[in-house]
Amino acid sequence: MKLSELNASAEDLSRVVELESSLDNTDYILIKITEAGLTSKADADAIAQQYADVLAQRPLWRAELNAIQEKYDDIEVGGA
Repeated sequence: MKLSELNASAEDLSRVVELESSLDNTDYILIKITEAGLTSKADADAIAQQYADVLAQRPLWRAELNAIQEKYDDIEVGGA
C-alpha cells in the first residue's frame, strides 16, 4: 500500500468515526419521535418538525458512511 493510500485510509477512518458519532448522537431524536407517536401523531409531528434539519441530514450521513465502507469491502483484515 502506498503512503497516499494510507493517508486516504486514515482520512476515511476519521470521517467514518465522525459520521458514526453524528448518527449515534442523534439517535435519541428518532426515539423521541417514535415514543411520542405511540400516543399522539401530532406530538410526533411536532418533534419531527423541531428536528427537521437533523432528520434531513441523517440520510446524507448514512449514505456517505456507506460509500466509504463500500470502498473497503474487498479488503480482508487479519493474518492468514
